[in-house]
Amino acid sequence: MSVTASAAIAARLSPVSGEASIGSPKTCKLSVEEQRLTEKWQELQLTQRVPPIEDIRFLITSGLAFWIQTFQNSTKSGENEHKLRFINNEYCLKMEERFVPISEIRKTISYNAATEKLVTINNPSEVWSYVSPQGLVKRDRFSYDTLLPIEVIDQEQYGKLYAEAQTFWNTNSQVDVGKPKHCILQVVTTNRTHSHSWATENFAKAYPEHASYRVIMPDGKVYSFGFQMEKAEMDQIFNDKTYPFPLTFTKTSQSQITTPDYEESKPFKQKRITSLTLTQERAENILKFITEQNQEGVRFNFIHQNCATLGCEILKRAGSPSAPRRWTMGEGFASLLPEWEKVPFVGAPLAFVMHTVKSVAKLFFSTLWQVTPQVVQEIVCFLPRKVSSLICNLLVVALGGRLASSGFTPELDTEDELDNRERFTCFSRLVRNIGDWFRDDISDVQPHLTLIEWQMNQQSTRVVDYEGHAKIYF
Repeated sequence: MSVTASAAIAARLSPVSGEASIGSPKTCKLSVEEQRLTEKWQELQLTQRVPPIEDIRFLITSGLAFWIQTFQNSTKSGENEHKLRFINNEYCLKMEERFVPISEIRKTISYNAATEKLVTINNPSEVWSYVSPQGLVKRDRFSYDTLLPIEVIDQEQYGKLYAEAQTFWNTNSQVDVGKPKHCILQVVTTNRTHSHSWATENFAKAYPEHASYRVIMPDGKVYSFGFQMEKAEMDQIFNDKTYPFPLTFTKTSQSQITTPDYEESKPFKQKRITSLTLTQERAENILKFITEQNQEGVRFNFIHQNCATLGCEILKRAGSPSAPRRWTMGEGFASLLPEWEKVPFVGAPLAFVMHTVKSVAKLFFSTLWQVTPQVVQEIVCFLPRKVSSLICNLLVVALGGRLASSGFTPELDTEDELDNRERFTCFSRLVRNIGDWFRDDISDVQPHLTLIEWQMNQQSTRVVDYEGHAKIYF
């Protein structure tokens, strides 16, 4: 940290009249950790003066500071509703619709790093979250009996979103004809990784992204939700004591459908927001479905059942006539290859050769296939298909497909745990035995790329860039 920055911090912490008196002389000598926290606090611009370092540590390490900034910036009334108030020489945080000194809140609530949750000190099972307009409330993002709104927008903002969402049906077949569609569904994908190199551009696009969802009611109430694993479950994938990541990439875990979705308060590079209108009945059905599914949690697997799978189920319930498709693992690997026309110097001729070879091969085999008896086709395809499945499934096994988090019960009593592919499925692990090595569907993937592909084909999709501060980008 520069001398100028240090001097500025010390000046803000020096004991003078008014708001500046919240600091104390001893806080002028800041440790490296305290300097980092103070600089982060200044970047957030939540207060004119720097609060005591204990308050800063509590607000930043718990994530509260970022949620406060998110809700301040999301609506016209947000700043007035959520701005930290300076009362009786102390900064106060909105808690259950009234402003309470942060120092008082710290006496009853603490941040549990093991679970990454805010909990009551004398009752760790009591979890707190920050939502609008109430502020800090007793609500567990991971566990709830009813899905509750996390924000309320005004009618002007709702009207703009509604007009945009209506355009979805300009290029999609109408459902529920004659019924009013005054509710809005938003599908949001978030990008953080990008590459300008022809060699790694597609690889960067394939890097896993998160998808989240919102339902907005005519009265402006906003419901936000998405997949998220509890920290203990996530550790069993990324910090397994036996197998290092990525040898646990296809391990099966348990996910919750959290509210609000964690992406709402995080920085990003770009968001794609697809909106569509739907009936009140369909919107309520989606909220009820999410609540019911979250009671037991949802099996999570990065390739088989992930946040894009959640999108497919929600879009079906919203009445969308189109939805993202699944890929074979071969299609997934092909998506990583660079675009030949972008290869320096030889790109254009190389792309022409590849296109010609592909077209000739496709024409040859399609013509040959038309005159080949069905029984011969099945015999000829059987062995190559099984060899391909074996190779892909062995890769799945090598990346942890035979593993499941320790909280799982033994194998489920179903004939086929991976059936009913269009809905959430309950499975213990991807690969259970040697027989699964030869199954054609084990290595099918539901990548975020197919969800993004679907979004970019919709007229109601809007792409927004990060503006430098947290907010809910509607």
